[in-house]
Amino acid sequence: MRHLYLGSCSFHPTINLDLRSLMKLHLFNVHITGDELGCLLFSCYALEWLELEHCDEIVCMKVPCQLQRLNHLKVFECRMLQVIENKAPNICSFDFGESIPNVPNLETLTICSYHEMVNTPMLPSKFLHLKCLTIDLAEVSHAYDYFSLVSFLDASPFLETLLLGIPKDSMEDDLIFGDSSNMRQMPENRHDNLQSVEITCFCSAKSLIELTCCILACTTSLEYLTLDTTRGVYSCSTGKHSQCFPMDKAMIPKANRAMLAIETYIERKVPSTVKLNVVKPCPRCHIIES
Repeated sequence: MRHLYLGSCSFHPTINLDLRSLMKLHLFNVHITGDELGCLLFSCYALEWLELEHCDEIVCMKVPCQLQRLNHLKVFECRMLQVIENKAPNICSFDFGESIPNVPNLETLTICSYHEMVNTPMLPSKFLHLKCLTIDLAEVSHAYDYFSLVSFLDASPFLETLLLGIPKDSMEDDLIFGDSSNMRQMPENRHDNLQSVEITCFCSAKSLIELTCCILACTTSLEYLTLDTTRGVYSCSTGKHSQCFPMDKAMIPKANRAMLAIETYIERKVPSTVKLNVVKPCPRCHIIES
């Protein structure tokens, strides 16, 4: 058997399964626990493609080191999932929400978090192929510890591009009036390959300020830092559109607080070799009418 697709069923495998030739495994709406999935994967030495969708009984997912050929991992809408431990050394494509094309040697990782998650949903081992990391937190509906994302910097030593999307309704700590002396810092690890960082819907949450400052402190190769306090879609400033993407009225004061936080805590830490681009609400399109 090379391909196995199971949908809308219960599956309780044991260690006795012989799936040494299985190359592609897709589980959709399957009742299976994390331990049972581990038993299933343990003998799948030839597995290259693994997809899990709506498998809501999995809390902890462990990808064993035996999966030397695994290069694509997709996890979508597994609502109870809290931790993914990856030990497979050759994953090039990791999709945690949106589709990533099946391109050989893909060096892109996309992660999308859901309402239940408070910290980063993954405790990864090293991703030695990873060059572009996109983290979309648009569905997070509560306070999120953005600082927990520094684990990805440590796990991705060859990362070149980081794109981070923040929920437009994110909870904020009003850092502008706070004390920055107790801000967390990343352990003394240097990142020598990260060149471009872009954060969309940037806000004044303390943990996000901490994350940004850590990136500036630990990255020696950074060239571009974009902090977008808007929704990051289209703008009249490019000349391609007559109007900017509309902003909710509640977002405009939030964006103003974010800009003040950038001025207060971040701008002075940006090296002269880094080009800082702060995207602000448009004075023509984003006006709160009295």
